[in-house]
This record gives sequence, structure tokens and C-alpha cells, in this order.
Amino acid sequence: MLEFEIIDYQQVTSTNEVMKKFISEGRGKEGTVILADFQTTGRGRGDHRWHSAPKENLLMSILLKPAISVQDHFFLNELVSLSVMDTLRAFGVSPGIKWPNDIYLQGKKLGGLLIENSLSGSRIRQSIIGLGLNLNATSFPSDLPNPISLRNVLGNEVDRIYFAGVLLDHLAHRYQLVRENQWELLHRNYLQKVLGLGSLVKFIVGGETCHGTLEDIRPQGEILIRSEENELKAYLYNEITLVL
Repeated sequence: MLEFEIIDYQQVTSTNEVMKKFISEGRGKEGTVILADFQTTGRGRGDHRWHSAPKENLLMSILLKPAISVQDHFFLNELVSLSVMDTLRAFGVSPGIKWPNDIYLQGKKLGGLLIENSLSGSRIRQSIIGLGLNLNATSFPSDLPNPISLRNVLGNEVDRIYFAGVLLDHLAHRYQLVRENQWELLHRNYLQKVLGLGSLVKFIVGGETCHGTLEDIRPQGEILIRSEENELKAYLYNEITLVL
């Protein structure tokens, strides 16, 4: 079973950047976890910034060394997303995943993942798993479209360190599926938590707003949408934006 070493900071640029420094200095063993009270330059997928007031939310990076094929990279996203699902259910709520890696509660965004892989040939040598979750925030910047926190739902403050411990415990158990090459089970579990699967969804492609049925997600991470003209198309995460 994977074991973790947690290193806690008051303030960092971003937990992923601190992890990269650890790796460059030869201190990056698998299971290293960077926690921070505050990030000055936290970021999400693409060019998106991650906003979080000091000591309110979960800001975490985890180092994994899965030694899996590059073509299987999306299973890491499924692994972490499902570990978050497990953790939130343990706190009595019913979360969902907005493809590819946003965590949703009650139709609003609770957080997301940012995974950065280092390769060795055709294999993933190591992965930095960046995770940001709104745990205790009660107010958000006006430019965030649909944020929510766990405290908004539960009505009480959540202990961030305890939450992190529960999450890491679930991650360790889910990680066994990766080590045992149980890809089909992991993918099936992921599909069960994807919001909008089998339903009509709105999405943006090339600046154009469209509608179609979200039919499936391939194990490599491509999303399959059948257009209103009955044409089935596959999109990568950087080619399309879902609107839930």
C-alpha cells in the first residue's frame, strides 16, 4: 500500500511548483505530499487561475510514480477523481465529475485537478497531482461563474488536515487498481460519476455553442458527442468546453 509523507507550508507559489523543486533536488520520492495554506500563483487547467483565500481550502500536490504507458495517462485522472468522490461521500455528500477533471456538488464547481506528467520514452515516469478543493470558503471572486464549497453544503467548517488524510487513504486504495492494471474497473467507476453522460449537453467548440448527446468517454480521455445532426464526434479536452 502506498505510504505518504506530508510536508505542510504556510505559503507557496503553487504546490506543484514546490513539488518540482523537490524533484530537482532529488527529494521527490513517491508518496510525497505538499500541502499549503495559501498559493500566490495557483493555477488550474489551461490558463485558468485557482483562487483561494488563506487557510480556507485544500491546496495539495501528490507525487506518484506509476510507470504506466503514456497512452494510459487518463487513468491517473480517473484515479484521483474517484478518490475525491470517495472522500466526499465519506463526508455525506453526493458529488459528480464534470469531464475531464472538475469536481461538482449540487451543480456547482467544488474544485479540480491539474496533473503534470514526466515521461521516460513511452512511459510515465512520474506524475505531480495538483488538487484544489473549496472546503471552507464562504465568498468567492465575482469572475468565478459557479463556485461552491463543502462548508456551503454541510453548514459547518471542515478540518482541512483531516480531509486530506481521508483523501490520501482513499487514494492509496484506488492506486492499487493502477498497480494491478485493473483499467476496466477504474474506467467503469469513473463513467458512473460523470455528469451528463447519456444526456443532452451544451458545449463550445471553436467559439461556437452547440448541443448534442454525451454518449461516452474513451479510456484515453476523449469525449464522444452525437450532434443534433446525428454525427458522432470525438474531442480531446483542449478542443471542447462542456457547459453544465
